[in-house]
Amino acid sequence: MSELSFFGSLSPVPLLPQINFYSRLGLKSFCEPCPLYLSTLGGPGVYVLLVPSTAWGPRQYRPIYFGESDDFSKRITTSHEHYWDWMREAGPAQVYVAYLWMYGSRQQDRLSTEQALIDWYKPPINGTTMLSSLRSLSPPLSPLPQAPMRSVFEFLKMAPPPSTSSVTSTSILAGLARLPISSTPSATGLISPPRPAAVRAFISFDYDHDADLRVLLVGQAKNPDTPFEIHDWSVKEPFRSDWKEKVREKIRRVDQVIVICGEHTDAAAGVAAELEIARQENKPYILLWGYKEKNCRKPGTARPEDKIYRWTWANLKDLIHGDR
Repeated sequence: MSELSFFGSLSPVPLLPQINFYSRLGLKSFCEPCPLYLSTLGGPGVYVLLVPSTAWGPRQYRPIYFGESDDFSKRITTSHEHYWDWMREAGPAQVYVAYLWMYGSRQQDRLSTEQALIDWYKPPINGTTMLSSLRSLSPPLSPLPQAPMRSVFEFLKMAPPPSTSSVTSTSILAGLARLPISSTPSATGLISPPRPAAVRAFISFDYDHDADLRVLLVGQAKNPDTPFEIHDWSVKEPFRSDWKEKVREKIRRVDQVIVICGEHTDAAAGVAAELEIARQENKPYILLWGYKEKNCRKPGTARPEDKIYRWTWANLKDLIHGDR
């Protein structure tokens, strides 16, 4: 692809290599990450700042900040209020930026997409209370002197905050040459995103009647695309005086509770207690219809508005992501 066809386009360019991010709104395909110091792109949409990280895969980038703008070229500059936060978070590593173009979008649409990505990935700089030291510069800023590309690169990577440097905050990026992005796409042409840690789940079920359903769900959780990990489940044991506190400790350690409903769940005292504890601990919970051909019932402590959802793999993944 030529440089002109990329930078001269008035709409998203689908042929570029992509890096994908998941959220409750579904899959979002950003363009291939580009070193921050080379980026001079415009257009509306959502952007993400990334740093290399071997802890993320298969694409080894860690998102550190999501933002939205009606014109990327106004925000991807050294005058951004979080520019120095990006640099501090990256340390000696290079900072990259990737774009999700949203032509014809309203700000409300972009903010919704931005927030969904922040909620899913929890990047460290979004929501930070740190004030960029860039704001404290005085006197008013003057343009950055012309410098060779290598000097600009070294400034972006190694310059100290403005409080100890005479460098100004006028955008360095606007004057840089528009260079084509080089990258190697995956064999399919679609690059998988870094994924956050899986949702930790507690399985609540009627141990006397539905233990086989627990085995089935544990097996499903081993699928390579599972969005959750099973961390604990109901245990068959005598109701000692402290059993509820033991269950509470288990539920506190997870993110969600999955309740498998069978024919006798309405009479299962343990399931009823576990659901009540989940509510007390403010843990989201899901009620699953355990048997396709049987009449499944809610726990005794379920609310009238609680739905029992059909148990399919696709449905379960959506429910875990909050699509209810």
